[in-house]
Amino acid sequence: MVEYALLIALIALACVGAMTYLGTSAGGDLDRSGSCIAAAADGTPLPANCR
Repeated sequence: MVEYALLIALIALACVGAMTYLGTSAGGDLDRSGSCIAAAADGTPLPANCR
């Protein structure tokens, strides 16, 4: 029974680590997309990082 608890704890730790890593890397992409969309909506020139 203790083995199952340890296994679940390790899986939970791996999930939290993966979400933290992916959340950090995806945050920059979302910020960049937001600035591109805002510039397009305002009619201002697009920032250089917009593709």
